[in-house]
Amino acid sequence: MKNLKLISGDFTKEIQVKENTNLLYAIQESGLFIDAPCGGNSVCKKCTVFIDGKSCLACQTFVNKDLIVILPEYSNLVVEEDKNHFIEKFKDIKINPIIQKIEIFINPEERISYQSDLEYFKSLLKKAGFEIFIPSDVELLSKISKATHKKNTFTIYLFEENNKYEIVDIIEGTNLKNLGIAIDLGTTTISIALLDLDSGIFIDSITFYNPQIIYGADIIHRIVFAQKNDGAEILQKKVLEELNQSISSLCMKNNLSANEIKSVVLSGNTTMIHLFLGLPSKFIRETPYSPVMQKFPILNSNSFIDIIKKGKLFVMPCVANYLGGDLVSGIISCDLHKKDEINILLDIGTNGEIVIGNKDWLIGCACSAGPAFEGMGLNCGVRFKQGAITEVSYENNKFVYSIAGNSKPCGISGTGIISLIKHLKEQKHIDNRGKFTEKVKDKIDHRKAFILFKKEETFNNEFIYVDETDIDNILRAKAAIYSGISLLLKKLSLDISEIDNMFIAGGIGNSLNINNALEIGLFPRMRKEKIVFIGNSSLTGAIKFLLSRESRDETNDLFPKVTYIDLSNEPSYMDEFMAALFIPHTNQI
Repeated sequence: MKNLKLISGDFTKEIQVKENTNLLYAIQESGLFIDAPCGGNSVCKKCTVFIDGKSCLACQTFVNKDLIVILPEYSNLVVEEDKNHFIEKFKDIKINPIIQKIEIFINPEERISYQSDLEYFKSLLKKAGFEIFIPSDVELLSKISKATHKKNTFTIYLFEENNKYEIVDIIEGTNLKNLGIAIDLGTTTISIALLDLDSGIFIDSITFYNPQIIYGADIIHRIVFAQKNDGAEILQKKVLEELNQSISSLCMKNNLSANEIKSVVLSGNTTMIHLFLGLPSKFIRETPYSPVMQKFPILNSNSFIDIIKKGKLFVMPCVANYLGGDLVSGIISCDLHKKDEINILLDIGTNGEIVIGNKDWLIGCACSAGPAFEGMGLNCGVRFKQGAITEVSYENNKFVYSIAGNSKPCGISGTGIISLIKHLKEQKHIDNRGKFTEKVKDKIDHRKAFILFKKEETFNNEFIYVDETDIDNILRAKAAIYSGISLLLKKLSLDISEIDNMFIAGGIGNSLNINNALEIGLFPRMRKEKIVFIGNSSLTGAIKFLLSRESRDETNDLFPKVTYIDLSNEPSYMDEFMAALFIPHTNQI
């Protein structure tokens, strides 16, 4: 066995591993975070660590002696959502929570002799107006039995189905809360919202990186990893551990008991949902390109989130292999399915999802934008964190960089490189193909590069730069989005001028400059006031599902009505894509 001393910022962890263990695997197993968006295939070059003062890739390093390994410092991205944003969204909603709470006084002295505990309990609920199912949960039956022999008031949580009620839990006491959890299970980030379902009050929320990132930045890498020995179990375990810990932290922070959480709504893309549930994901990316199911059964929450002892887990339904529950949540979030006018919903992530339609019809597609907009796949790309270059401008004949936090720069984010490309083109440092002009003289590793910061100016004493490969990655990502929208419009014989609004969902919308996005051709040319950022629509839709019977009914009716277009089967898609690889587009040069 070899000793490994892992140092991450102010934290140190010492572990023992077998000789010749892959260092990336050892770090992953230790529970410490290390970026490895390519899944350890030596492609992304992000798993850099420092050993004896020298940098190396963890995925290409094997432990054959005792080592001290310094990991790069990463932001855990533990942030709170804007409460006011959600309060405003739900101020007019009619509250009818997915789990109901009632209080019943039980007096065993009033019982009929020889009447079973369950029949007595059923009679009490029937008097209160609730016809119940017989529980199949033996533990719950035991709780009911004990309650019927005790004179006191009990809080009962009920789930309605087909005009009958299932008992979710029974707890002795009054003034208990009916809490609900909404989860957006994103490929890159996970967001959790905690709500009081009786009042509709948004209590708190948290957003953090999906811990599965260390096994791959996108869904394709995750699916591939899931096919390895124990891969699916590892991915499921990672995300469940983080969810349990984060929900527990939210409850502790707000002096609430997880025992009062009785409903969880989970929203995410098709792959993330399959990995969460432990379902096979192989055929999502292989013929016949099929998910296991579109509509998921109602599950017991403690089968997955064990700090919630008694509760129900509801999973937002999927449309197709690459149109998931997050898109259905997005449609519900912005009421796309209720509007007379034709609108576009665009969710920008590693798997860009697009829906066009109104109250009469909806048509959607998914385009593989990849992780470039999140800073991945770039030589010096980073996700949004302290030290990330988030915006670039050109003032007084020089490039000016906005950096997140009070820190030296550590890399460039997706929004940063979008704005950089806009100004590089504007100042004639690149042409309309994204290729450097004679204005760019510098080189990195014998390749032409535009240097933003020199080594001595940066956090990690490395150049921050972009080369033509970086620019090409962004152009491919933006071309995927643009061509997806363009193809759907053409199939519908619509012009972008006929679109009432384009709703932009996803994390990039929080800091994306619309002018820059339009200038590089991320979206078709349209009036800026028609582009509306709606934030985390996946989380918003899950919250509406928790609170509103109308939203739940609409969700169940909605997902089969979305027509899915598989772009890989569209001969004209590649033509659209190739045309969009220019800045801003071949039709607008």
